[in-house]
Amino acid sequence: MWIAACCLTHNLPLATLNLKDYMYFRDHHGLRILGEE
Repeated sequence: MWIAACCLTHNLPLATLNLKDYMYFRDHHGLRILGEE
């Protein structure tokens, strides 16, 4: 999940079609995911 860490570090949204793998980061760390906003 290094890509989620990079997005969080640089305050960037993540572009992915595989949402289920990143829900933890969205819910617990504030990861923004494109397409959900």
